[in-house]
Amino acid sequence: MTFEMYSGDLKKLHKWFLTSPKKFTRAAAMYLNDSAFGTRKQAIKYMHGALVIRNPRFLETHIRVDKARATTGSLANLNTLVARVGSVAAQRHSGWAELQGTKPDKRDKTITTVARRNSKKKQVMPSRRMKRGKQFESPDKYPGRTKRKRANAMLQHLGRGGYRRPMVVHGHRKLPAGLYVFQGSGQNAKLKAVQLFDQKPRKTKLKPWMTIAVRRYENTTDSGRKWASIVRRMTLPAHGQL
Repeated sequence: MTFEMYSGDLKKLHKWFLTSPKKFTRAAAMYLNDSAFGTRKQAIKYMHGALVIRNPRFLETHIRVDKARATTGSLANLNTLVARVGSVAAQRHSGWAELQGTKPDKRDKTITTVARRNSKKKQVMPSRRMKRGKQFESPDKYPGRTKRKRANAMLQHLGRGGYRRPMVVHGHRKLPAGLYVFQGSGQNAKLKAVQLFDQKPRKTKLKPWMTIAVRRYENTTDSGRKWASIVRRMTLPAHGQL
């Protein structure tokens, strides 16, 4: 039996060694991205258990991954590869900073279950939201020498007239300031609070959810095996290439 080395095989081997650095860089980026997306999955799962999630899509779109990108073919690029995962702040969303105690809670309204169709798990009904520019009935439009008399005049007038849209109540002797609505029909209608104009401390305190997500991902993933699999897939030459 004889063994021979052909120049074509040597050229293929030489080409593989030349392209290996770029492949290793891509493998590292793939590993970091897989880890980031795995951590994101654990974070979303934890948030569903720690908070009342009324809009799952909102949660998923505000926990994002910034992928690592292999931009060069040099092994030196490994030192600059970074994959990030975390919450994204928006104009009306801080990334749950208030629940973690890292940002003061500036909320000045408490939404009741009446605004959520009598369920904590449902979203606020559009008609129960106080959007900017939206007008509501209020005691200021009614006659009376004092705030209390104006509030009573409004409630009596709207109650008798079958008014069922939200109204602002303030200055009442017994009712705290807030957004209210009559529920029921006829004389059986009752005044229910939709939103209260106060600032109560949040009862729910969120633990370091991203740290917990990283720990859960690490406990459920064999990182060594994942890295070895990616390296083999990305760097080793396919069968028959040498």
